[in-house]
Amino acid sequence: MKHSTLHVVIIITALITAIIHLVVLSVLLGQLSPLFMLNGLGFLLLLGAWNFTPGFLSEHRTALNAVFILYTLVTIGAWLWRSGTKVIHWVFSPRSTKSSSWSHS
Repeated sequence: MKHSTLHVVIIITALITAIIHLVVLSVLLGQLSPLFMLNGLGFLLLLGAWNFTPGFLSEHRTALNAVFILYTLVTIGAWLWRSGTKVIHWVFSPRSTKSSSWSHS
């Protein structure tokens, strides 16, 4: 089965996101966080369902795509919400202040 470039990018980014939530954030926090663990497991579950599409989901491929996209958007939204305004200010700040804005926060 030949995978498109987009397919490969989705697989790699979902795996990276799952690893970050399951391992990296636990190490950085010094403890296991149930929400991060569930989020990482959710990415692995959705990636498995999206990549292998079991028979009972084959008729609902469009819905599965929508759920994967929505799950990703909710994760990004939660990250933006938890980070406060730091990320929003960094994205919309003038180019000359971007390199120093993270270190002074």
